[in-house]
Amino acid sequence: MAEENRVYLEVMNYIKEGLRDGTLEAGAKLPTERDMSAQLNISRNSIREALRTLDNMGVLECRQGSGNYLRGTLGHGFTDALSMHILMAAVSTREIVQVMRGIEIESMSEIMQTGQDWDIDELERLVEKIDAGGPESEEADREFHASICAPMNNGLFSCVADAVGEAAWETMYHDLSDEERSATNYCHHEILEGLRHHDRERAFNGIVHHYDIIRVATYAKYKPRATADARAELLKELNNRLK
Repeated sequence: MAEENRVYLEVMNYIKEGLRDGTLEAGAKLPTERDMSAQLNISRNSIREALRTLDNMGVLECRQGSGNYLRGTLGHGFTDALSMHILMAAVSTREIVQVMRGIEIESMSEIMQTGQDWDIDELERLVEKIDAGGPESEEADREFHASICAPMNNGLFSCVADAVGEAAWETMYHDLSDEERSATNYCHHEILEGLRHHDRERAFNGIVHHYDIIRVATYAKYKPRATADARAELLKELNNRLK
């Protein structure tokens, strides 16, 4: 295993150095396994295994009969790897909330500044599915928040948001009481109307309030002293802040 890791790191560093000095670029074809084996003084079988790992990570694209190419785009490989790291590191809900809230607020602000628009019809459809409840509401909730960032066309934001959501959304969603879920649904309507009218303050408050509710719900779950009464009081305070 140590030898495999060493080879993988050497191949990865070889690619990084090529990108830095300009001998490689996004979309470029990598040297053949034979050439890389000679340059790095590593067996072709070991080179092949390292390249297969990079292919699985989404860094490379292996084209049968043609060779290995640098993808140059962020995709499922990056998202899956980041999601796995989040799960293994046991990232706290507080950290997840901060990341998701920050991404959505930054995306919303940037999109409004550039004069772009959201697909309001699609957002309305998702809000209706969330309000209806049932097995499809959770996925609609995730899609709604992903759609807030969509017009920005920032691949990194989208991949990070997808990875964080995949790793933690289900847990956070099921931590909510019926009252808290109803409150987050209200937030979706506030966000929707803020985006529809390019009302930054209204959309901002809806996003912040939404993630505050999730933070409070999770805090209550993992902190025994956060009694039901205290949780209800915090929810009331958050509701008053929004309204």
